Amino acid sequence: MERELWTAVLRIVIFLPLVLLLAYFSIKVGASRGQMWTGSGNLRLVERIALGPKAGLCIVKVGQEYYLIGVSEQKVELLKELPHYVEQEKPKLRGSWLKPPGGPGIKE
Repeated sequence: MERELWTAVLRIVIFLPLVLLLAYFSIKVGASRGQMWTGSGNLRLVERIALGPKAGLCIVKVGQEYYLIGVSEQKVELLKELPHYVEQEKPKLRGSWLKPPGGPGIKE
């Protein structure tokens, strides 16, 4: 009985750090792959907003043109071409709790 207990403890000591290490690298690789989903070059997802659990709106840049696209579980639909859309520069924040420059928040 005591030998089985020590064998179980030894297995936990060996495999728990291994599982935690694999989980860490999986999260790290998954987070970096999320940046690739936004696209680059001639086709790029500029902005998106969820309208529900399985529906949303997206602004997509194709070449030099911008399009508003509706996305749902059933279909993806072109809603409107945006000929006068101007892409806004996103503030570079170090944390989600920081405020954009010029507003109230942490001074750098």
